[in-house]
Amino acid sequence: MSKFQFVALDNAGKERKGMVEAQNREMAITQIKGYGLTPARVSQVRAGQGSGGILTRDSVKAAAPVRAPVYFGSAINDKALSVFTRQLATLLRAGLPLIRALETLLAQEKNKVFQWVLSQQVDNIRSGNTFSEGLAKFPKEFSKLFLNMVKAGEASGTLDLALDRLANFLLKMRQIKTKMM
Repeated sequence: MSKFQFVALDNAGKERKGMVEAQNREMAITQIKGYGLTPARVSQVRAGQGSGGILTRDSVKAAAPVRAPVYFGSAINDKALSVFTRQLATLLRAGLPLIRALETLLAQEKNKVFQWVLSQQVDNIRSGNTFSEGLAKFPKEFSKLFLNMVKAGEASGTLDLALDRLANFLLKMRQIKTKMM
């Protein structure tokens, strides 16, 4: 059995850190989800690295929460938003469910604030709301155009196509901004 350190979010959106013991990373993720947490980052602990105990169901509640990040402006720049939108469209087109696609992008995201925003989207969808309702909670990150394109994609059942068109638009806008500078 190997040890895995993780950062996960609980149902209230609070960050939890801990360690689990499992045979592989996938089993560790399943174990973390079994605790009612949404894994954001799971990494194997090498020999001599890390300290702390193994997480149990009882110790999940005892873990110290980390506050939502404080930031000014947008959590993501234009280029990163364009890339995120393109990747999400591609994953949806490949047949992944929306929540799984968001979890995949969340696991790859390096920007801590945008990780938190994505985790809020995952939690929002898990609680039965639509993707567009979750996006509406972050007007600094997602413009009205972005929000309305997602709403139109959800309503028509072609979210992947709407996101692909939106990614093309964002790319062209970024190119125009670059030329103007």
